[in-house]
Amino acid sequence: MSIYKFKIKSADASIVLGNITKQIVDAYVVPHFDNEVSWGGVGASVSRAGAAKGMEEYEEKYCNGNLKFGDVILTNSYGGNSKYLLNATTVASGEDKEPRTVYEATSNAIKVAEANKLISVAFPALGTGIIGDLTPEQSALVMLGASHNALQTLKDIRFIIYGDEYAYNEFVKIAKSEKDVLKISETIKHMVGKAGFSQARWLSEFVQGRVFG
Repeated sequence: MSIYKFKIKSADASIVLGNITKQIVDAYVVPHFDNEVSWGGVGASVSRAGAAKGMEEYEEKYCNGNLKFGDVILTNSYGGNSKYLLNATTVASGEDKEPRTVYEATSNAIKVAEANKLISVAFPALGTGIIGDLTPEQSALVMLGASHNALQTLKDIRFIIYGDEYAYNEFVKIAKSEKDVLKISETIKHMVGKAGFSQARWLSEFVQGRVFG
């Protein structure tokens, strides 16, 4: 297992090449479809590790047609290495919506965790994978930028990359470019939520022309 440690504000942050279910934290972020539980990918891993009841609770109580992309709901896990699940509506939002969805889900997961006085949270690489539309670099830029904007009281935030060394290296590369991440987080802060916001334009503007040593 490879680990890169850094800081986001005063919080200990890390990028981990490994299985999210091996992380001992207060909560795992689990990505789901729009008003439908995702029993594949991260959901399958978390379910097998003992948290199936928590996902079933989320399905029964909250998947009722009222969830929007970017929403995050906290449930107990009822098993596994985390006490809670942060169920995030992110999967299959579509190419144009994906950056904003990942930004809002990351931000909302942190806010929900902090509102419930949680200390540690583990994220998968949102927006990537078979169904995702973001590259690892794009996911890292959005997630780290959102984390810089949202984080207040969390002490431990982890980004877990499962079985993809290239994606892990891309996340580490972005994490090492703190000035760039802070610049991106400021850009995101001023663009998200404004009338006429274009996800495609936003993503291309802060990805194109970036140079990393």
